[in-house]
Amino acid sequence: MIARMSLPARLVLAASAALLFLWGGNFYAKEREIAELRRERASAERLFQTLEREIEELQRLLALKDDLDYIELLARRELGLIFPGEEKYILIEP
Repeated sequence: MIARMSLPARLVLAASAALLFLWGGNFYAKEREIAELRRERASAERLFQTLEREIEELQRLLALKDDLDYIELLARRELGLIFPGEEKYILIEP
């Protein structure tokens, strides 16, 4: 059938096929780019959620900065604070 077509018709057909091929390649590349952007967005959303939880935890700890019971707990745990008259025992496991 193509052999019976005139030269201009064959050129139009060839140009159309080339354009269709280029459009298909461009479409495929854009689909890959969209998929990559979706993966990046999902990753960014997970990071955002993690950071939101971290901010909430830090705000909770910041609220405790004036809590004397919490400060005493930290001083005992982190610095080994003992009051006069108290005894501290350190257990050493064999």
